[in-house]
Amino acid sequence: MSNKPPEVIITDQCDAIQDAIEKVFPQTCHIWRLQSVMKKMPENLSGFSGFQSIENAFSTVVHNSLTQTVFENNWSKIIDKFGLHGRSAWLNMLFCNRHKWVPTYVKNNFCAGMFCTQNSESIGSLFHGYINSTTTLDEFLDQYNKTIVGIDCKETDANWKSSHEVVPCVTHYDIEKKFQKVYTNKMFEEFQEQLKGKMYCYPTLLKQEGSVYIFKVTQDVKIREQQCSLDFTVWWDRDDCDGRCKCTCRHFEFRGILCSHIITVLALLKVKKVPSKYVLQRWRKDMIRRHGTITNWSYNEMVDSPVARRFDLLCKSFYEVAEKAVVSNELLMLVLDSVEELKRKVDAHTAQNS
Repeated sequence: MSNKPPEVIITDQCDAIQDAIEKVFPQTCHIWRLQSVMKKMPENLSGFSGFQSIENAFSTVVHNSLTQTVFENNWSKIIDKFGLHGRSAWLNMLFCNRHKWVPTYVKNNFCAGMFCTQNSESIGSLFHGYINSTTTLDEFLDQYNKTIVGIDCKETDANWKSSHEVVPCVTHYDIEKKFQKVYTNKMFEEFQEQLKGKMYCYPTLLKQEGSVYIFKVTQDVKIREQQCSLDFTVWWDRDDCDGRCKCTCRHFEFRGILCSHIITVLALLKVKKVPSKYVLQRWRKDMIRRHGTITNWSYNEMVDSPVARRFDLLCKSFYEVAEKAVVSNELLMLVLDSVEELKRKVDAHTAQNS
């Protein structure tokens, strides 16, 4: 990882893991997986009278609070309503650590959607068929490499499909056609889910300040089989060179996909060109992904040897050149000619010293 720590780490709530992350990665944002917290509610609150009502109330507040102030106020109301003051050390711990797991606190961190969907069970499915309870550590390391090869094959297949199969558009909007052209099929389908959500959104212009438009977007949503409406605020700067837009749901900042609320406003204002900053490189079908070009080393080969270190350094250096050279045929030919010249020099050096 070139000595660069991760910006975000998502784990289940665990004191030992938390202590380790704070020690090794003090600048990294540590987030608790939301599902792991919510799954512990029956275990910690089922002894209280009216537990089901308490669980539903907390779930609604956690998922529907769009600001930190709203969350804190509604949390206090639940504590008062059900008489929970000082009666649950677990609830007190959760509130003190709310910045680690409550959506409205963590959505300024890009998590590629893993905060709500990642779960520990997925690790078990990842290794299904490769390991079992009797697998030794040495065997696990060998099977891990086979698992990575399997994942790489699946991703290669998905990349091929994105290049040769087209997911049809569901609307006539130019914005959708843009994402269809550049995004992988999976990420385009995720964008389409937000586009479909537009039918449940109702925009109202609150005010215009120069080139900045401020809209209230009311969205019909379904939570636990109950229909309700939520209000979001969307800002759009017409004159900003990057076409800056922002929504209080922070779906783009958190997931990397434009939300239904911004799409609704863009459609209303007849914006046809997608601002470049909202087309992420990581989701593009023409993106050369570094992990797909790295050889799968066996455990013995992964040991920190001089050969492994030199190979890693060369791969990173060539990758950086490749990233810059793919933008034009002129750069491509320049690099290929240089590589051929390098090969001749390496062969000459090898022959001379053999």
